[in-house]
Amino acid sequence: MAELLNNSNRQLIPRWHTSRKLELLAPKYNPLEQLKGNLDDYHVQEKLNIWRDTKSVSDGIELFTALELANDNSDMYKEVKGFLLSEKPKLPRAVIETLEPRLRKIDTSETYTSEKHRLFSIINTLKSHVREFPYDSLTWCDLAFYYSILGEKEKASKAMTISYHLSNSHPTITRAFARMLIHLDDPEQALSVIKQTGMSNSNPELMSAEVAIRSTFDLGKPNISQAKKLVDRLNGKSNFLSELSASIGTIELQHGSVKRARSYLNYSTVSPTENTIAQLKWISQKLDYKTELSNGLILKSIEAEAIAHYQNQNYAGCRVALLELHDFQPFSKMALADFGYISLVAMDEPGYLIDKYNYYEHAVRNNFLALNNYVVALLEEKASVNFDDLFSRLKYLVENEHDQAVMNATLGMYLYGVDKEELGETLYKKTAQYFRARRDNTSLALLLIHHAISMSGTDENKEKAIELLKQAKYFAEKEKKSRPEVLDKVGREIKKLEKTTIN
Repeated sequence: MAELLNNSNRQLIPRWHTSRKLELLAPKYNPLEQLKGNLDDYHVQEKLNIWRDTKSVSDGIELFTALELANDNSDMYKEVKGFLLSEKPKLPRAVIETLEPRLRKIDTSETYTSEKHRLFSIINTLKSHVREFPYDSLTWCDLAFYYSILGEKEKASKAMTISYHLSNSHPTITRAFARMLIHLDDPEQALSVIKQTGMSNSNPELMSAEVAIRSTFDLGKPNISQAKKLVDRLNGKSNFLSELSASIGTIELQHGSVKRARSYLNYSTVSPTENTIAQLKWISQKLDYKTELSNGLILKSIEAEAIAHYQNQNYAGCRVALLELHDFQPFSKMALADFGYISLVAMDEPGYLIDKYNYYEHAVRNNFLALNNYVVALLEEKASVNFDDLFSRLKYLVENEHDQAVMNATLGMYLYGVDKEELGETLYKKTAQYFRARRDNTSLALLLIHHAISMSGTDENKEKAIELLKQAKYFAEKEKKSRPEVLDKVGREIKKLEKTTIN
C-alpha cells in the first residue's frame, strides 16, 4: 500500500543528508528579497568576538561554519578560512574537505547514487578516512548513511553510534541519528537520543524533531506550549524555525484550530526547508488548507512534486518524482514502495516496475512493500523466476500482522498460478477477513481485485471473478476521494472480464 502519498498523519520527521551535501538541508531564502539580519541569525558577531580573543582552532571552526551557513563571502570569511588552513594539521577531516573540497563530491550524483558498485567504493573511501581520522564525527555519520542505503543495519548503527558519542551535542548528527533509528523502526530510541542532548527545549531543530516524532508515532503528547514559546522567543532571530513552526501549525489544524495554525504556517514559509514545502503541500491535500510561500518564493521539493502529481492524478509524473525522491533519501522505504503501487494499481504497468526495480535491486531487497510489489509484478507477467527465494526473503522482512496479511495475499496469487487454486482461495479468504475486521477498505479492495484476476483464467470462473470485482468496487467507492486510482482499477478489470466473457 502507498505510504507516502496517502499518509494520514504526515509530520516533519528530520531529513538525513551527508556532511558533504548539507546544502540539501539548508533553509531557502527568497532570491528577490533576502532576509535581513542573516548574520545575526547565526550569531556571527558573537562568534567573531570570541575568535578574535582566543584565536583558537575550535572557535575558528565555529565562526567559519556560521559564515558558511549564512552564505557570507566577505573579507571576514576569507580571513578565518586562511587562519584555519594555516592550522590544517589540527583540523578534522570534514572541516578540511569544506575548506578544500577535494572530497566534497565523493558522491558525484546530484543527490545520491543508487549504483551498487559506487556505493561500495564510497564506503571504502569513507572507511579509509575514519581510520586516518577516527575522531571525525561527521564522516562516521556519512558512513552510517551509506550503510543504511545498502540495508546494512548493524554496520550503520555502529558507525552512527560512534558519530554520536564523538559529538553528542551536534544538532545535525543528533537529528541524523534520530532519523536512522526511525528507519530502523525504533522511534522511542530516537526520542531518547534527542532528549539526551539536553537541548530539545532550546534548539528549534531538535524540538522540531521531537514534536514530529511524538506526533507521528503517538509517543506521548508533544509539548506544543513549550514549542510555541521557543518560536515566539526566537521569532525573527533564527532561520531554523521553519520546520518547528510547520509542525505546530499542522497539529493546530488537526485539532481544528485554523486561526492559531495560520500564524505558525505563515512563519514557516519565511525561510523554508524542502521538508517544510513538502509538508505544506501535504496540508493542502489532506487538511484542505493552502499556505502561500512568502514573497512568491519558488522552491523545489521533490516530495511536494510527487504529492501534487498524485493529487492531480498525473501518475506518470508522480512515478518520475518518486524515483527522484528515492535518490534524495535513498535509505527510506517510502518512495520505492509508492512507485510500485502507482505502477501496478494506477498504471497497469508491471513490466515497467520490474525494469526499474531491477536497477534498484539492493534497495528493493530490503524493503518489504517494494519487494512484495515486485513479486506481484512478476506473477502478473508470468515470469520464470525462483519464487521460493523471493517468498523466503519476503517472510524474513515481515515485521507485523499487516505485512503477513499482504504476503499471504501475494502467496495466494502464486498458488493460483501453479494450479493450487484451493489453497490460493483459502489464503485469499483468510486475508480478506483480516482486512475486513480492520475496516481497511483499500487493502480489501486491492485483495479482491487480485483474487479476481487470479481466478479469471478459466471461463467457468469468470462470473465468480466479476462478482469479486463488484465487491471490490463497493469497498473502493468508500475511499474514492483519497484513493481514486483503486476505483479506476476496478473499473478497468471489470471491463476486461466482461469483454472476454461476451466474446
